[in-house]
Formats: sequence, structure tokens, C-alpha cells
Amino acid sequence: MTPEHILALPFTNEKGLARVSGIAKSRFGRKELGDHAVNPSLNCEAKCLYCSSHCVLGRLHIYQEHVGDWWQCKTFLYYTNVVEAVGRDAAKLDGKDLEVVVSSVVDPYQSRLVRQGVPRAILERLAPTNLRLRLLTKMTGVACDLPYVAETFGGRATVGTSIPILNPEISRLIEPFASPVAARQKHILGTAKQIGLRRYIMGCPIIPGSYIGYKEFAERWAKVADDYEPEKIWFEPLNGRGKNLDVLEQGLRDTGLNTIASRVAEIRNKKGWTNYVSELLGWVQQFAQERFDTRRVRFLLYPHMLTEEGRQHVEAKDETVIWL
Repeated sequence: MTPEHILALPFTNEKGLARVSGIAKSRFGRKELGDHAVNPSLNCEAKCLYCSSHCVLGRLHIYQEHVGDWWQCKTFLYYTNVVEAVGRDAAKLDGKDLEVVVSSVVDPYQSRLVRQGVPRAILERLAPTNLRLRLLTKMTGVACDLPYVAETFGGRATVGTSIPILNPEISRLIEPFASPVAARQKHILGTAKQIGLRRYIMGCPIIPGSYIGYKEFAERWAKVADDYEPEKIWFEPLNGRGKNLDVLEQGLRDTGLNTIASRVAEIRNKKGWTNYVSELLGWVQQFAQERFDTRRVRFLLYPHMLTEEGRQHVEAKDETVIWL
């Protein structure tokens, strides 16, 4: 089944825009995920129901003018000059100890970008520099470029994918146009492992109610960690505010997943969100200690929705937490 409000293919047309910068400072630096970022488009074909990019970009005039609604917009907005801009900025940043994430807000391997040769061209502009590369994508099209990345960047490249949910049926509903979650593991992480590229995983965001309990969470994630041996795994709770919460809850209800939808609804207030975060952090900490490695796990936490009691509880045991 497909959520009723996302029935057609993600975009019916496209429009090119000009971009001032190719490589911009990134909020991902605070997350230990890259000081700078390249984002080759203004919106994204994956249209994940939980995506928070609408909140990140919503204050920009260019977004308000051309996109408006992350999920309903039918026009793909890409940057016509991004490759040239990346080349220019990469030359300026060369020699500095910086990591560039491709990309932080939109998926860099969207099909229309791949057809235009944009992701590979961006890599080719970064390659002659000493800048470190962090690839992040949910699209298996990246696998074609991984041999080039291994040969050209070697140890200064890290390849990752986002896996907020390991249930393939639910994943197809809430990530309608991303590559299937099993394919992400096999073709992105598996290929990277096979050719010796460094790997990482973003378990972001973990949807409330998507695991029965700690046992299921730990067993599923331990298998992923054992199979693909990532350097690090980042986990993150779903933000308790934003239009993406409405889209996610409605999409879950449209497809009959009312139990998970109700759990999503419960995190809209501080008490509900604190309970959800406290439970999830407990799972992550226990998983890290028992099945993985606390030094290689990060829990990304925006504390503004924690109750005071909840914050104190987290602070008492926050060895994996990155406070944002």
C-alpha cells in the first residue's frame, strides 16, 4: 500500500536554479558528521514521510518561492551550476583539515541527478584536494561510484546510508521513493565493505513504536553491525515538532499502522517525547554496551522538548549523547 497523499511519482517536471555556494558550512559538524556540505538540489525525490528538511529549509526565501511543501511539490528543483561552484570552493578549501558531507539536506543520488552525471562530477571536483569525503545516501545508485571513491579518495572517504527502520514493509510506506532498506545495506554498505571503504550508518530517526522492545531492536541492529562492520552508528529520535510529524502520522494511519501512528502522536508534548527519548536512549546504551561498542555509537539529541526531570535523567548517563 502507498500513503494516499503520495500516490504519483515524486516529480512530474524539473527546474534549474542558480546557487551561490557549492560547499557551505554544515550543521553536521556538531554531529561529528562533516564540517561542510554539498547539496545539489533544493528538494528531494525520496519524500520520506518523517523528513525534517522542510523545517531546515522552510525559512529560506528560495524554498518558500519554489518548493513551499516538501511532500506535495511536483517540481524537482536542482542547481544548474553546483558542479562548477563545488570545484571553485574546493580549490579555496584545499589544504585545510575539513570533511565535506555529500549531502546533508537532500539525497545526492536522486535519479535525476544521476542521469545528469552530477554526483560523479562533484566527486571529481573534490578528488584533487585533500578534503575528506563523507557520502550519505539512501539510493543504491551510489554503488556505481564506490570503486572510483575507493581508488581516488581511499582512507579519506567514508560511505554511509540512513536506516531509520529495519522493517522492510514499514520502510516502503514511510520512505516511498528511497531504495529498499535491504538494498541499501547490500549495495551501499556491502559494496563499501567489499572494496575496503570506511562505513557508517545513520539510524535516524528511530520511529516510535517501530520495535516491539529492546530485544527486537538489539537483535536487528546487532545483525547489521556484524554484517557490515560500520565504524560508527548514529541514532536519533524523531523530532516532536514540525509538519513532518503530521505527514508521518497521517501516512501511517492511511496504511492501517494505527498503533505506530498513535505512538507518534504521543510524542507531541514534552512528557510523551521525554518518555520516548528515555526509552530509546536506554536501548541504544544497552545495545552499545552489549552488542557493539559505546565508543562507536552516537545519540543525537536536541534537548528543547525534554522535561527538566527527563534532562537530568539523560545527563546522568550520557556517554553516547551528542547534545545539540
